[in-house]
Amino acid sequence: MTFGKYEDLWLDEVPRPYLRWLRANVPMSGLLARSVDFVLNGGRSPVPLHAFVADQLVTATAADIDDAGV
Repeated sequence: MTFGKYEDLWLDEVPRPYLRWLRANVPMSGLLARSVDFVLNGGRSPVPLHAFVADQLVTATAADIDDAGV
């Protein structure tokens, strides 16, 4: 998964429809999930998470799940 044209934006600058799609279709947990939920509920990102960092977190989480054999 990539953020494409949104990769240089802060998470709270990414269009809400895309964040809603992301939250519904991409398994996520931890800081990324909390940050996306917070932004979708009208807040600003609680940490300075750029979308490209979030992309790396999703990739790392997916790799961790694969490594765990889940």
